[in-house]
Amino acid sequence: MNAIGRFDTNYREGGLLYASARCLEGGASTVGTATSGLANVLARELWYRPRYPLSLSDRLDAWRHGFSSKTFASLSLADENLETYLSDWQQKRVIHGGVNDEYVEVLENKLAFHIATSPYVDSVPALYGTIERGEFLSSETSPAEDLTTVLEEVKDVIVKPIDGRLGHDVYHVVAGDDGYVLNDRQLTSTAFDGFVRGLDGFVVSEFVTQHEYAATICPESVNTLRILTIGEPGSDEIDVVRAVHRFGSGETSGPTDNWSGGGCAAPVDIESGELGRVVTYASENGTQRFDAHPQTGAQVRGTVVPQWDEITDAVREVAELHRANPYVGWDVVLSTDGPVVLEGNHAPGNILLQIDEGLLADDRIREFFDR
Repeated sequence: MNAIGRFDTNYREGGLLYASARCLEGGASTVGTATSGLANVLARELWYRPRYPLSLSDRLDAWRHGFSSKTFASLSLADENLETYLSDWQQKRVIHGGVNDEYVEVLENKLAFHIATSPYVDSVPALYGTIERGEFLSSETSPAEDLTTVLEEVKDVIVKPIDGRLGHDVYHVVAGDDGYVLNDRQLTSTAFDGFVRGLDGFVVSEFVTQHEYAATICPESVNTLRILTIGEPGSDEIDVVRAVHRFGSGETSGPTDNWSGGGCAAPVDIESGELGRVVTYASENGTQRFDAHPQTGAQVRGTVVPQWDEITDAVREVAELHRANPYVGWDVVLSTDGPVVLEGNHAPGNILLQIDEGLLADDRIREFFDR
């Protein structure tokens, strides 16, 4: 086994500290070979330190069990049974390291996902085109020659990176009488043309108008569900095993509801679609739980997501189409016309999916990782 392999094995057995100690015992050559991966881990931990404050003993305990400081603090794991939580290292080794490995590009690339999905299911948003090196290229289903024409027809669109993550660089564009509105910022036609010319590698897709229940809770963002599915080995069955509802902050998250962008989230009962308490995290206050949205004051706990059975059916349909990826978190919004599956995530948020309970507390998920 090479040095990287030994470091990986030791990390899995005893966490960061144990692996580092074994690495140092191996001598200079081992240290040199493993430096890159270890340096990345340590650099990330240094960045996390002021944002996710922990006592030294808790930080060491987190590392020993394969959790980052961010995950340990966000989930308040100091008093929890760590055996029921999927660690960052387990996700990195199992999910990033092979579960979805052969087909993951179709999930990571939003254009590829649309091409592979839209001919077979109706529950994905329309794709109007892409922007490459500042030039709009229309899709086969949208004959418009330029983005201006698209906006004249549909009034508003979503523009986001083909390979984007964490809700970064997502733009809601609305056509107005005096130019365009870009994420609530007014632009003249000339300024908007300049904005488009500065983009490269973006998709332009349908803006989905969310159902009234979600708009009531947080109207400033499109509030999505993250629904986790797993494929049973040796079976055609797709299980929906975890769901979380994300909401924008109304302040810092912009047009998206991303947890990393300042949003909040509530667990969803898989059987009924009922929402639990909404969870937020801030370094100054730690993890907090509320019955109502902390900014808008709208009731969250006890709210039942409408058309829940239709939502899970739509997710299963897309998951069956992409069954080469057996572990996926699907982003779904309930629109005024029914459920819309926006995209799939091959590494679907270790913190987000465990805000109410560890993933490994579910026997189906534990068996999936033990197989």
